[in-house]
Amino acid sequence: MPASIRQSNDCYWISSSRLSLELNCESFDIEKLTLAGAVRSEAIGRASAWFIRLETAQENAVLRHYYRGGQVARISADRFVWTGIKKSRAMAEFHLLEWMCEQNLPVPEPLGARVVKQGLFYTCDLITREISDTETLSRKLSMAELSEQQWRDVGAAIKRLHEYCVCHSDLNANNILISGAGVVSLIDFDRCKIKGGSHWKNKNLQRLKRSLDKLTLHNKISHFSGANWQSLLDGYQVP
Repeated sequence: MPASIRQSNDCYWISSSRLSLELNCESFDIEKLTLAGAVRSEAIGRASAWFIRLETAQENAVLRHYYRGGQVARISADRFVWTGIKKSRAMAEFHLLEWMCEQNLPVPEPLGARVVKQGLFYTCDLITREISDTETLSRKLSMAELSEQQWRDVGAAIKRLHEYCVCHSDLNANNILISGAGVVSLIDFDRCKIKGGSHWKNKNLQRLKRSLDKLTLHNKISHFSGANWQSLLDGYQVP
């Protein structure tokens, strides 16, 4: 049964139909969660994200608050122009993740989203189920090399998204997770869309390449080479 948006005054939220108990507006409040001892830690390498425990739903989860980027962030750090609840960034990402999970794509399961309207603007948050025992690709590469097969698995995971026409607007080394067992997942689908054609697919890959090159240039990672990138591309080409 599809999840439905709930409202209380200027707060809108949605809960996954898979949860045993519904979330509420306060389920997304990081200050209240901190006071209640529900914040386990801040997510390393992921801006404005926290590992939390949803006691009402008995779930380990990740809470992310949406912030603006670029020059406009100097004017308003986390407020977006209101154009309707369905077009809000958190709700859009929630529904995209729901659809991708139905297709068995390697992405986190959405548990809930919240939008708080403030006049002509809004702020928003998203909660996803934690993918346990994982580290970002960037953190992995700061400590050790990946095997050729692991690089191929990263390429194959990206290819799966592209086969379903999902364009990741910010594909970088911090938005790829690798578990202890080697399973690859992709995260953070803010402003991502289902797109036609194929011209954008190589741009996705090149964005990731620039991310890895930049981390190497600034000595944030020391285990990335041209051969590694070729292994990723080999994995991407596997039918």
